[in-house]
Amino acid sequence: MAGTVGLDRAAIGASGACILHCLALPVLAASLPFAAFFAEAEWFHVLMALITIAVSLTVVLSAGSTLTASFLLAVFVGMALVALGLFAEGLGLSETILTAVGGSFIAAAHLSRLRRGSPHIDHAP
Repeated sequence: MAGTVGLDRAAIGASGACILHCLALPVLAASLPFAAFFAEAEWFHVLMALITIAVSLTVVLSAGSTLTASFLLAVFVGMALVALGLFAEGLGLSETILTAVGGSFIAAAHLSRLRRGSPHIDHAP
């Protein structure tokens, strides 16, 4: 667990960035033209999804036997929803909802793992 603490935190950060991108960037884009570039750029959506999925997958592959079934379920559901968000428009689904819910699953799984985890982590109240 101690070896993947930084990766868990990175996964939480990447998931949070995805959620922020989906929910806050459209509001910013309305007031800041520069933000509109990132709100609508498909390459940025793909990049955010790939980073989020890659970091979480790295934890799954490197943490080994310290992973619980509930963690794996939440992470894989989250990764599937984030990936599905990339194809949502073509399927008639909401990219924002899929990505935000998927990112929430991923962040919650990693946060739960950190809280449950190691004596090496500062569990501030």
